[in-house]
Amino acid sequence: MLISFLNPAEDHMFIAASDALQEILSKSALSDGSGSRTLTEPLLFWLDRVGTAIVQQTVSSGDTSLVARSTCKLTVALGDHSTSYLAANVASRVVTTINVPPSLQDPTVQDQRAQIPKSHLIHSFLRLMLAFTGLPGYFGVDEEESEMTLGFWYLFQEALWTTT
Repeated sequence: MLISFLNPAEDHMFIAASDALQEILSKSALSDGSGSRTLTEPLLFWLDRVGTAIVQQTVSSGDTSLVARSTCKLTVALGDHSTSYLAANVASRVVTTINVPPSLQDPTVQDQRAQIPKSHLIHSFLRLMLAFTGLPGYFGVDEEESEMTLGFWYLFQEALWTTT
């Protein structure tokens, strides 16, 4: 339900929903990587559809808005939460069915489910992480997002080593 409040046009609502999701990802019963069908996959789908546009706008403008910063924090929280899932499915051919969040639904379509390969969602996620990692500017001077992503890359590397 919180994902439906992630509308970049409404800054305050977006940031509040993002903060709540970050807390769920890091400090709840689901913080151990649980909830891949109800939390991880819907967030990966949202990042693929909406997060990509936010990052593209940030990279093209060179200016990190509050929404972009919150998206970065949410992306990092998801990466930290779902590192094992990401590593295990980076090359998966399995197609997952996701109930499209209300904010992304097309009223002209009857079936509001999307079928998408897990690997596509993960590759899209990794592109967003790379974009945040490589934001132009200097950390601590004119941008702070690139440093937030560094811990994920170490966790992801270790997860890849342990994935069979």
